[in-house]
Amino acid sequence: MKIGYARVSMTEATLQEQLQSLHEAGCQDVVVDKVGEHVFDRFAWSRVQEKIKPGDIIVIWRLDRLARSIKHLVECVNSLYEKQAYLVSLEEGIDTQRQEINFKELCNHLAIMEKRLIKERHDNVYAVEQAEHAEQSNKKAEFEWKENFESFVGFSML
Repeated sequence: MKIGYARVSMTEATLQEQLQSLHEAGCQDVVVDKVGEHVFDRFAWSRVQEKIKPGDIIVIWRLDRLARSIKHLVECVNSLYEKQAYLVSLEEGIDTQRQEINFKELCNHLAIMEKRLIKERHDNVYAVEQAEHAEQSNKKAEFEWKENFESFVGFSML
């Protein structure tokens, strides 16, 4: 059985692209995790791991959608190997059922994955900082409005 797995973070808009690619790859079942910078619970991935049977094929859009670090990727791949399941990464063209990857090619894929993960982390931190800044600006503007109103009418609103 082909099981598709998609993961999207709070700053990305790639979910539709992932889902379309997974369906085009012939996945009978697709599960999605929506996670943030500090949310590490991936309930959909846990469901996938529970239902994997020998011979199943886990299809992902890119390696960085499966794991958030190279260490985590190795753990995920080892888990699939122990369950006699296969991994297909569409973007990198990896299919553990059909081919062996040479070391140079693997290092290249891991470097690209790490670069994407660094960018994703940066974008998530930036989004959080922007949201915090906007919230602080709104509070400051509200305070200034009340202060100006009070000086205009000559008495305190409190």
